[in-house]
Amino acid sequence: MTEKSYETSSWSSRVWEKYPDISQELFWVYKKRYLSEKKGITDAIYDQIKDLKDSLLWLMGSSPKKSPEVQYDELKLSQVARDFLDRNHTELKWENPDRDCIVIFSTGGIQWKNQVKQLCIPRKNPDNKPIQVDGFTLVPVPKSNGYNTEYIIKDREGRPWNQLAILFPAENPKFTRKKKLQEEQIQLKKEIVASNATLSYLPKKKVAERDNLGKKIRWLQEQLAQNKAKIDAIWSQQQYIHFTYIPYRESLNTDKNRKQGFEYLATAMQKTYSHPIEKKTLGNMKSNIPWSSISDAIPWQYPGILNLIERMDFEVYFDSTGKILKSKDSISTLMDTQLGRSLTTFWVNTSQAFNWQRSPVWAQGVWQIMPKTYQRFHNPMPTEKNPNPERKYMPLFPESDFDIASRDHETSFRLQIAHFDNQIFQFPDTIKKNWKELIWNPKTSIGIVALLAAGYNGSMTRIMEEVFGKEYKKSTLDLADCKQRLSVKSIVNAMEKSKNQDIALIYESNKQKPYRDKKTKKLIQPPDLPLNKEQQEKIQKRIATYKESMTYVLKAEYVWGYLVKKYPDTFKM
Repeated sequence: MTEKSYETSSWSSRVWEKYPDISQELFWVYKKRYLSEKKGITDAIYDQIKDLKDSLLWLMGSSPKKSPEVQYDELKLSQVARDFLDRNHTELKWENPDRDCIVIFSTGGIQWKNQVKQLCIPRKNPDNKPIQVDGFTLVPVPKSNGYNTEYIIKDREGRPWNQLAILFPAENPKFTRKKKLQEEQIQLKKEIVASNATLSYLPKKKVAERDNLGKKIRWLQEQLAQNKAKIDAIWSQQQYIHFTYIPYRESLNTDKNRKQGFEYLATAMQKTYSHPIEKKTLGNMKSNIPWSSISDAIPWQYPGILNLIERMDFEVYFDSTGKILKSKDSISTLMDTQLGRSLTTFWVNTSQAFNWQRSPVWAQGVWQIMPKTYQRFHNPMPTEKNPNPERKYMPLFPESDFDIASRDHETSFRLQIAHFDNQIFQFPDTIKKNWKELIWNPKTSIGIVALLAAGYNGSMTRIMEEVFGKEYKKSTLDLADCKQRLSVKSIVNAMEKSKNQDIALIYESNKQKPYRDKKTKKLIQPPDLPLNKEQQEKIQKRIATYKESMTYVLKAEYVWGYLVKKYPDTFKM
């Protein structure tokens, strides 16, 4: 009997009991899988040993002397737990359609045995409050993070437990869109009724008004029909999609797991360049850098870094006011924590890591792809601004379903590379002409990565204008000037200067012009008007865009330096 067939048959498919102790099942599979791997014990021999042990226990009529508790590798045990949830996926899904099913583990000691249990907890915890379930207390650390939440877990006796794996009910994007479409349908019907009522009261002699209103009604009816077709297409979609995952926990954050996580990412990125899609490969395609292929123009390290940057929360880099950056040492400590968490998660979940991450604005997957961004590469449509869109990338993105595409690592990586190549044209001509020299120079290469990351986060056009000047496309910048502007310090200073100028213009627009008093003929300077709500919002928005883009530059610099130092053999230009 093979290992796979054994495990399939050995794990029960029974209806799930409440909070079961599943230690025997999981430990048996663990020992069979990893002890045979370690000691060279075959399945047949292992089964014979178990039969012999059971026979001896029956003959003795009592339990043997207690042996020391086995020291389990937590990552391997987590993988066994995840497989266990996969095997019982159907039963768990039907019994707990809207709750997390987690497997927890406690190491044995003098007082306790090794144990594994399964719990069901709420899928959301927006207030980050401790969760009480069947005598267990689960405290989110540092805050609730959906399927990747780390918990401090203790039972009634105060014994610590670790979370091994989870079966999580993710909100089905298609189901969510269906609800939104249904709401739009109601609004469209109301508008059609109101427009028809208005049309019935309009005099026939108002021909132009009736024609315009008729066009509006027909457009509304077309939208109604299109929405209905979309709803019909996704009518059968369930509210949740259940998937298994190994959530991050600090005990897994080791140097070994970090390194393995980076090696997974590096290998996957490099394969993306060469993997054929409809007889084409991304790496061999012509780049927007003249006389270069994409693999020559975009080193794999560039998009590789971006995958790590996207996992790092910039908000914690500022003090309680949200205005002032913390000290350099504090930020470095925070970045190290975030990067370690990211690398560890990549290793323990490999191709499934971060696939179910979704932002409030529908950015999804490991690269946080926006639906519009994917559409631009899957099937770009002509617009007034761009009547001849770049369509060379289309064969590389055949998947029409955005939700499927965004949850696939290779597709996300391919899109990162294509997106970077598509944005290169916005760099000054001097940089593009000297591209190879600049990307192989460690000092300038960091600056290019930082600009690509900041441009991805915000607007590449805005970033280019901030760093190189609003008229940089018309002006001639020499190579020495470009090299100086590509330093991280210069980029950050340019961003701050641009932010301050934009805010100053808002205040300037609010000033009143001086006038002369009619009687005294003296020049009078009236007081400045107070900022209105719209102006205040503009200033806050400008500060927010600056903070986020600027911290992307800082993150790129830190991650680059970390990888060069820790993994020089793998991360080398």
